[in-house]
Amino acid sequence: MYPTPPVSLATTLEDFIDSAFRFVKRFALRQQLNPDDCARNFMEEACEFERELARGDIDRAVEEFCDVLYVGLTSLKALGIEDDQLIFTLVDTIDKNDGKTVENYNVYKGKVRRK
Repeated sequence: MYPTPPVSLATTLEDFIDSAFRFVKRFALRQQLNPDDCARNFMEEACEFERELARGDIDRAVEEFCDVLYVGLTSLKALGIEDDQLIFTLVDTIDKNDGKTVENYNVYKGKVRRK
């Protein structure tokens, strides 16, 4: 078990996002990466996450999941996605998923799907 963290998850996620955006600037990724690079990098991390889940190593899977998030964020920023677009898309995604209810959706083959 982990000790009580010194900050909230929300604060940590904000720091995580800031770190990813600083990473893009530090390596000038907007000038370096194209969509194929971003897709390849993202899939590499996603496959590592999947591999660790398949092995049953949840602790390593969590680490790989964080890499997936980081590479996803750096890829979006490298491709020129602005904060406003990301914010509105995140809000839309939240609304879409908050709108899913057990009356209209169920879990089928390991995924929440429309009935």
